[in-house]
Amino acid sequence: MKFLKRFLIALILIIATIFIIYKLGPKIPEPIFSHTLPEIPADIITLDNWVKQHESKYPTLKAGNEAKIVWNDGISISTEYAIVYLPGFGASHQEGFPVHTNLADSLNANLYLARLKGQGLNSENAYKGLTAESYMESAMEALSVGKLLGEKVIIAATSTGAAQALWLASEFPNDVEGLILYSPYIALRQAFNERLVLGPWGKNITKLVMGGEINHEVRPDSIAAFWSEYYHVDAYYSLFSMINKSMIQETFQKVQCPVFMAYYYKDESNQDNVVSVEAMKEMFAQLSSKIKKEIPFPESGNHVIASRLRSKDWIGVQDSSWHFIKNNIIN
Repeated sequence: MKFLKRFLIALILIIATIFIIYKLGPKIPEPIFSHTLPEIPADIITLDNWVKQHESKYPTLKAGNEAKIVWNDGISISTEYAIVYLPGFGASHQEGFPVHTNLADSLNANLYLARLKGQGLNSENAYKGLTAESYMESAMEALSVGKLLGEKVIIAATSTGAAQALWLASEFPNDVEGLILYSPYIALRQAFNERLVLGPWGKNITKLVMGGEINHEVRPDSIAAFWSEYYHVDAYYSLFSMINKSMIQETFQKVQCPVFMAYYYKDESNQDNVVSVEAMKEMFAQLSSKIKKEIPFPESGNHVIASRLRSKDWIGVQDSSWHFIKNNIIN
């Protein structure tokens, strides 16, 4: 009995020591975002060249993934409204095509199709060195471009881009006229990965689980052409810490512009399997916007609801988005 008692005490001490070591382990530092929009060294005449030169610096950039301006009527002049599209994590502006383009056409608006930091590159190390700050900074830069393109900026965005759009609207309320949010990433449907990465020893555990620094997602060619296939661990550190820092009640309560939110939900068994619909709805209730509307699209069948490539109801998403813009933002 004495031996058993000593064994149990030793076991408890070992478990307690391991627990303490784990809890005291290093964590990914909390990001600090800038509160000043970056200046774009161009005007309306030279802006197109500035965007093209900026994108030309990336030799591994896949065709059709580059940031670009779609001018209303093909003319390089400012319009009353401009739409800025922010893609989700690892995506490109094809993720919202043709919805964003058709909305801009209906609005007679210039359109900026942003490429966020690290996206669209055909390289295993595309996201190496990415930080939450630089990731958010690229969304801020997109808003600055939008301000040159139009007197009033509407941000349309999907998933992580929609999270960034919410933060931009909360931080720069005078620069955002309205938000069109598709499947906003407020929290993952399965939050274990977020907690694992952001917890003690998160970097070490993530590399161990991934079996190295690179996560390779095998995709069909039609999807791989416009979505990332390789994710360096830095991408996950940056993504989760950015979301954890920005997708909070304080952010939501500062949003006052009109907000349209659309997402895939049919029933408990058929809904967005990437991000949490419950978290979206909680966020939506906390917005200070006097004009806001949420619509589930039960037939879209996908997290990516505004893409002709992936959504089964992108036309319904498009028509509802335009109805909201026409009746609640431009009037």
